Amino acid sequence: MTKDGLSAWLLHPDGQASLVELCGLWRETLVRASCLLDPPPWQEGVAPWELAGKVRGSWGDDLKRGASLLALAGQPCPWWPPCALDVFFRPQGKLTGGLEIPKPYVIRVDYEPEAGMVRIVLALFGLAGDYATAAAASLAAALRHNLRWAQGRAPGCELADMEIVAAPAPDPGDGAHKACLRFLAPLNQRSGRESLLSPQSMLTGLANRVSGLARWHGLELAEDFKELKRLIRSLQGEFEQAERHHWFRQSQRQDGRNIPMEGFLGDLWLRGDLLALTPLLALGERCHAGGRAALGMGQYRLEWQT
Repeated sequence: MTKDGLSAWLLHPDGQASLVELCGLWRETLVRASCLLDPPPWQEGVAPWELAGKVRGSWGDDLKRGASLLALAGQPCPWWPPCALDVFFRPQGKLTGGLEIPKPYVIRVDYEPEAGMVRIVLALFGLAGDYATAAAASLAAALRHNLRWAQGRAPGCELADMEIVAAPAPDPGDGAHKACLRFLAPLNQRSGRESLLSPQSMLTGLANRVSGLARWHGLELAEDFKELKRLIRSLQGEFEQAERHHWFRQSQRQDGRNIPMEGFLGDLWLRGDLLALTPLLALGERCHAGGRAALGMGQYRLEWQT
């Protein structure tokens, strides 16, 4: 990143990389927290992906404490390096076709009822990893003081453990002719105001998302997107046991207004010539697919089938 500003650095990268090369250059820093919440969220009927959205809102609220006045107003931060709020929450610009550069992180939440534990992972991509210490400090403060989820109440939170670790590079593997994407958090896809389930649309959107996240690595994705889309169209894709889920999240920026959320849980089976798409699917397992991925949606586990 140069002193020309974060947005300029993202919009004008110095290098290029193919999907396979991006897997090798992928930089992912994990902030992992383990906490006990009272009452436990599973007893309150709060799904892990719902809690992920609440964690993000509380975390963003705490990041404001260390932000510049311009960043608080939604403008580019004048500090060098820019404050964490600018990096994680401000829209940084649009790529070709009006696609917004995605936020450089996802949040994953997992429950362990037998241990009474909530596991939270904040995965930071590329340059965002340089802000891991600031992100972890704000996340800890948010969990202890800002998190509200039990019908608007602040639950008790004992933060048992927190660590910052580097994730290994995604392994594209050798591929196969059949793969299953098992969604662990609802997949959000929309066409206008209508939600939809379209394997081809999901994969095309994933390619666009990965292209945007490459910018956080200082890279432009060097792929023939026409050929990539042709390969995607040639695949057979089928969702199995897809269930629609509805819930609400509260927007801190909109004075706590309830925003409806929805997505599909299930398995997506892909069949066909998947060899060229193996790195895309491996990267998607890390950065999630579909809309509102920064809120924890679209997380999947990739399984290759023989």
